[in-house]
Amino acid sequence: MELTAEFPFVEQFPKREQNKLERLWEGFENMKAVVEKHGLLVPPQLAADLLGVSRQRVHQLMEQGRMKRVEVLGQVFITEDDLHAFARSERKNGRPPKVQTYGDVAKLAVKTVVKKS
Repeated sequence: MELTAEFPFVEQFPKREQNKLERLWEGFENMKAVVEKHGLLVPPQLAADLLGVSRQRVHQLMEQGRMKRVEVLGQVFITEDDLHAFARSERKNGRPPKVQTYGDVAKLAVKTVVKKS
């Protein structure tokens, strides 16, 4: 996109300043396209605060593919659509229960027998 066609006063700027403005304009255009496709862009820290989880958990979810990672000009964002989907999903609190192994049961049995003796 040629900025001088849309904004004639830009011609007066030095070439370096024109390039900065073009990069800025392209960044806005990229961000606008992503927002139109996926909804608002949310920084990971804000997403973590809104969901009540840690920032590390948000990054884990991005790595697992449960939340889409969108990068605009080197900054990472999460899409509004993915944030809504995750918030609506059923989640269990805490760690999953430990599955008893044969060894655990055997140790418990030995402790019980030893206490009764």
